[in-house]
Amino acid sequence: MADFLKQPVLDALERAGRPLKSKELARELDVPTRRYRAFREFLKGLVASGELYRVKHGRYAPPEKINLVRGSLSVIKSGAAFLVRDGAGDDVFIPADGRVTAFHRDRVVVRIEHTRRGKLEGRVVRVLERAREEFVGTLNKTKHFAFVKADDPRFNRDILIPPDELGDAEDGAKVTAKIIDWGSLTSAPVGSVTEVLGQVGDPGLDILMIIKNNGLPESFPEEVEEAAAKIPDKIPKKEIASRLDLRDVEVVTIDPPTARDFDDALSMTQDKDGNYEIGVHIADVSHYVRHDDIIDREAWNRATSVYLVDRVLPMLPEKLSNNLCSLNPDVDRLAMSAMVTMTPRGRILGYRIEDTVIRSNRRFAYEEVQAYFDGEEGATDNVGEQRSLIDDLRKMAGVLNQKRRLRGALDFDLPSSRVLLDEKGFPTEIKKVVRTESNRLVEEFMLLANEIVAKHLKGLKKPAPY
Repeated sequence: MADFLKQPVLDALERAGRPLKSKELARELDVPTRRYRAFREFLKGLVASGELYRVKHGRYAPPEKINLVRGSLSVIKSGAAFLVRDGAGDDVFIPADGRVTAFHRDRVVVRIEHTRRGKLEGRVVRVLERAREEFVGTLNKTKHFAFVKADDPRFNRDILIPPDELGDAEDGAKVTAKIIDWGSLTSAPVGSVTEVLGQVGDPGLDILMIIKNNGLPESFPEEVEEAAAKIPDKIPKKEIASRLDLRDVEVVTIDPPTARDFDDALSMTQDKDGNYEIGVHIADVSHYVRHDDIIDREAWNRATSVYLVDRVLPMLPEKLSNNLCSLNPDVDRLAMSAMVTMTPRGRILGYRIEDTVIRSNRRFAYEEVQAYFDGEEGATDNVGEQRSLIDDLRKMAGVLNQKRRLRGALDFDLPSSRVLLDEKGFPTEIKKVVRTESNRLVEEFMLLANEIVAKHLKGLKKPAPY
């Protein structure tokens, strides 16, 4: 039964002014007898999604007509929660006992029961969708039973573990428990130990707990990996012919020494009039990841790559994140490039935004470039053939920075640190990350590219977040 029937169902209930049985709705909408069974299944689907509610005697009503609202729960420290409604409308306060078995970020239906001091208050009457079913916690064994105390303070109920659901988990271990029965107001949830993470103090356990507690995916679904594997390693000649070919232009990347992928690169050339064309090149992910394909949907769910002390959980499969969409040196790569023509004093004469193919000549770490700027012994030789390019980039970055300061731009320089680990995963040192001139150089050109793209989109009257 197609979704286009949803609105006619709601309209029929609105006209009736009261809850209707499925047969009454079918008559209102002239549903053929042969389609009645499918129509009932359609109504059940609307109930499952919270768009209809089934009241006494099998009658259906729109939730809002019987003081029901849908949304997501946001649980606070006290154990109470707020319902963040779908669409417009004030949040609804849910006292701790009004949550019943619903937990943080679950999608629920709430009945608004009264208003207190001008604020709506309600109670969860149904859980539509669980935000998560697994929780990390500490296993506690007693003589007669075992339970897991979840690390997440918003999950404030112990999870009972039957003896046949313990596996080989020992008392005091950090485990992952999957809920198999959510319980009720008077009975605890019941779960099963699905993974033993280790004992407190084990190397790497803290990072593993961060991953598990936040529901971060450690691997990609098989079908996503298969889709990535099918992408050709070599760029087709036809694709290269359709792009601006910059493979003969000197291009470099400058990144942290621990970076595994390089998604931006810089170039700078001078014309016969003494003006510069600065190229800011960004890996063209959109060529490989098409809107709403299986890789795009997985990336949408992940939202971003997650950088942890000892690993990266990438947004895209490794073939893309560390290979085809990484501007590695000495290989052809597809990019989107902002090419900006500027005078030596930083006045923009023009720009173009192009689909390009580039070939990075060198991967630099920030420290290498900074050592050259600081005049350290041997640093000039290390920069080698790219010395002239680095000098030109440094000079223009200084000009751009000065112009930004004069127009009152903010400069955020927030403290950060990097934890160093030994081979077993134990922290050995915490180093302050110093923002050096080499960092600022890259930042200036990234800001320039952002300003150019914002100006371009404004000129096209396209909506865009700034």
